[in-house]
Amino acid sequence: ACKVSNNGSDCIIRVSPKIIMNSRITERVVFLAENIRDTRLYKRIGQVFLKQKRLLSLININFDAVGGGGSCISEQYQSYLTEGQKLCFCLVDSDKKYAKDSLGGTASRLCQIHENHIRNSESDYFCSYYIIPIREIENMVPTSILFEVVDGNEQRRVFMNLFEQLERTSPKARFYIDIKNGVNLRDIMVSNNKPEIDYWLQQLRPFLDKCNYLKWGECRDDCSFCVIISGMGENILPNVIDKFQIMTPQKILETLSRNPLVLEQWMKTGENIFQWCCCPYPRYAN
Repeated sequence: ACKVSNNGSDCIIRVSPKIIMNSRITERVVFLAENIRDTRLYKRIGQVFLKQKRLLSLININFDAVGGGGSCISEQYQSYLTEGQKLCFCLVDSDKKYAKDSLGGTASRLCQIHENHIRNSESDYFCSYYIIPIREIENMVPTSILFEVVDGNEQRRVFMNLFEQLERTSPKARFYIDIKNGVNLRDIMVSNNKPEIDYWLQQLRPFLDKCNYLKWGECRDDCSFCVIISGMGENILPNVIDKFQIMTPQKILETLSRNPLVLEQWMKTGENIFQWCCCPYPRYAN
């Protein structure tokens, strides 16, 4: 069995040799993501964290990537928990639509499964998860990289102009805007979710000088002044990942340094990835 003790701020996990001898615990960590394609970006985030900590020449990030099939990821995570034979690290988006929003369905289900399991089992230390505390992984992409993948697309250019202005006036709102699908204030207004309505009215106020709701207290279907802008599209992340793949960790770090808030999210996420997926470089005999 596993025994856990604390030494100051460190959590020490002791594992019986019998478990190591008779299980697959010594194999590479399973990295469980909502889309297996995304794990290429997560590996880069981990490497950038190591670069920032000046550890990349000593340690690398490695894992066996597994795609969880979107909302089905919690059930896959549960199977690793129940089996208790492989190390598994799971990473999901929070799907928050505004800063104080509750977790989305996938993240909430993941938390529930993990908490239910650890109350009745000793094998929870073989698995862990991290929920990115912003809407989606796309919201962690630096603005300059998003501009690079506009690629002559007028729809993307219009969205990025709004995004850039929003980032200047409300820097943290960039973490909750829907980058893939864009902004439709009318849809937000008819959602009857007052905290979400209040949040986005506040963030988008510089663009709402002719808004009927702010003037007359009602949102009209025939209003021609509403903020309705299409986003970057569902396939924006593969383009972004391709960009990061040809950039060195040092170059990515330099790009991130222009936006401290985005850098902070990369470091938090990268630290969690590092804790579960770090590995030494292979050594060869001369």
